[in-house]
Amino acid sequence: MGKITDGGWDVCADEPYRPTKDGFVYSFGINNDFSFDDAISKKYNIPVFSFDPSMNTKAHNRSNLVHFIPIGIAGTNKVINNGWKVLPLSDILKDLGHKKEDLQVLKMDIEAWEWDTFPNLIQTNSISHIKQLFVEFHTAKSCSLSNPNSCTQYISGLKLFHDLYELGFRIFWTHKNPACLFKSKFTVSLQKGQKIEGLIFHTGSCYCTAKY
Repeated sequence: MGKITDGGWDVCADEPYRPTKDGFVYSFGINNDFSFDDAISKKYNIPVFSFDPSMNTKAHNRSNLVHFIPIGIAGTNKVINNGWKVLPLSDILKDLGHKKEDLQVLKMDIEAWEWDTFPNLIQTNSISHIKQLFVEFHTAKSCSLSNPNSCTQYISGLKLFHDLYELGFRIFWTHKNPACLFKSKFTVSLQKGQKIEGLIFHTGSCYCTAKY
């Protein structure tokens, strides 16, 4: 649903994961592209709340079902960059008067802020009732076995995937963002004493998970 290039997402239509109109969708990271939000709201007749503090746009109703709010999601309540307000998911749900049990789909394309956001989501159990979770992961840092500190983000990422699995989530679709021009490379030398290093993950890799 949405643009087939950057902005579109595959939605699992199988029971019992299919979105229903008795809940709602949170979509974080719009960048003036509402194609996913418009499509899922029309397909399933479900309210969508679209969040993005970077668009310099006031809160408004885009349609009867799509509602824009100029804030972002993060691990803590703070103000970043040019005065952009970001909040943990639990605070956003509380401020909007929403129950977490009614949040059926959570989409995040938040330009690397997922690494700040996910620890809080897991620690506060804020995503335990979500039917579907769509995330774009961003990373392009070097990882060298001769410098373990350079691999910190990848180790944190592996722990995150493990935590999501333990919460009951399973990957049903993944792809590389077609807007990403980064090419992964990994060089390995079998000669003793030489470094083993490389770039491991694609920038803009997209993972969608459905809870079983």
